[in-house]
Amino acid sequence: MMKLKTTLRTIAFAAVSLVITTGDMAAEKPNILFILADDLGYGDLGCYGHPVVKTPHLDQLATQGVRFTDCHSASNNCSPSRAAILTGRHPYRVGIYDFLSGSKPFYLHPEEKSVASMLKAAGYQTMFSGKWHLGGFTDAKGKLARPDAFGFDHWLACEHNFSRDPDSLVRNGKPAGNLTGSQATVTVEECIDWLDSEDRDPNKPFCMFLWLNESHSPITPSREWSDIYNNDAARTAALEVPLGGPGVVRKSNPKLVHRYYGCVAEMDHEVGRLLKVLDDKNLSKNTFVMFTSDNGPEHRQGGSWGSPGVFRGAKGHMHEGGHRVPGIVRWPQKVKPGTVSDVTINGTDILPTLCEVGGAEMTTTVTVDGGSFVPLLLGAKEVSRPQPLFWWMYHSRGGKQAALREGDWKIIAAQTLGGDDKSTKNRAGMHVVKESKLIEFELYNLKNDAGESRDVSAENPERFEAMKKRINAQFLNVQAEARDWPTWGTKLKNNKKSAKQK
Repeated sequence: MMKLKTTLRTIAFAAVSLVITTGDMAAEKPNILFILADDLGYGDLGCYGHPVVKTPHLDQLATQGVRFTDCHSASNNCSPSRAAILTGRHPYRVGIYDFLSGSKPFYLHPEEKSVASMLKAAGYQTMFSGKWHLGGFTDAKGKLARPDAFGFDHWLACEHNFSRDPDSLVRNGKPAGNLTGSQATVTVEECIDWLDSEDRDPNKPFCMFLWLNESHSPITPSREWSDIYNNDAARTAALEVPLGGPGVVRKSNPKLVHRYYGCVAEMDHEVGRLLKVLDDKNLSKNTFVMFTSDNGPEHRQGGSWGSPGVFRGAKGHMHEGGHRVPGIVRWPQKVKPGTVSDVTINGTDILPTLCEVGGAEMTTTVTVDGGSFVPLLLGAKEVSRPQPLFWWMYHSRGGKQAALREGDWKIIAAQTLGGDDKSTKNRAGMHVVKESKLIEFELYNLKNDAGESRDVSAENPERFEAMKKRINAQFLNVQAEARDWPTWGTKLKNNKKSAKQK
């Protein structure tokens, strides 16, 4: 079951018959709200143990559904993680090797099938608001990679980062002009306005993607929120917040910690405002809501003071702090309120899960790495995946570039060819992905050592050798499928017909 090269419609709903009948799904499909924070650490919310920041709305969401303690982004870096969410595929399979800036001709290929396009085909109205970060879309070459190329009917998006009172967002292909408020205020307001717009068909279920800029830099919260934490008590308490341990060098200004805390608190407030609108419109009872983050907390930029909780590492690291993130799901009448799950879920699982929730066929013939966790939400003990849990980032911080999980066991490795964040943005640098091999392996048992403080490979030689074989096999599996940018660029240039058909 480790290879998936056939149409997934034959297996997409095998688990549904366990609890949900096809008739129930057809009768009234649930709305879907998927919320993605940016650079939010595992330990940044109150319900995940932060001792300073108050996040009452997300804390309440957790009490109304399930809070995952072993939720992971599919990458320790932003753009690759987002590509995996949309496609259900390891980001290196789709050619997203690093963060993408709008100024470079690199983007998620429009031939990749997205979860929004699959839900749209199943009768959903689809909407996107926020930070896209999957390539430029405001010039002639980039417009094929806009949100509408991936199934979103309505969209307000920025190519990458944006600040408060932005003038860089684009709405349905046209500049949105000058907008007012924090990043979260602007993007949440778009969601609320769309629900009330003439374009919204109340006879159709909706799929809404809210991809927040918070808590990524620039850290620019409203003064009323940062002032709450601009005091000696908050700064003193902040000294006790874990920041990732060995290998995480903080370059952030400690005088700005109140701004980061205010940023997270304001984000929570805005998410709460959207959830209240769903309540007021009597939509919450039939809306599947998921909240998570695209990677672990940043530690190198001015006001970034996110916490990975007890875990080692931060954004860009292969240790847990780089990709273990908050994960909250609310699904009324399906998920028992107040549930806490320690079962592992991953960013590649989101497409299969949302397709199952929405009764959509996963119409793709390429390798999909994730599996639906709907059965888990309804009482199963694990998630069945066609591919193992595997992370790879060629220029990860901390000295290791790849990781693989099996239960409580995790193996990490370095790769032979080095690179930096400019390598794959230059076509000549593709060799760091296509020709590398894995070396310098380490083995950890996360049940006994959540902070990954001790390599136990010498004490577990059989387990170590077996997992070395598995991570090498999966590395080669992904490497063989990894898109080659020079070929891709030529193909995309002559592929306007297929783009229009999407």
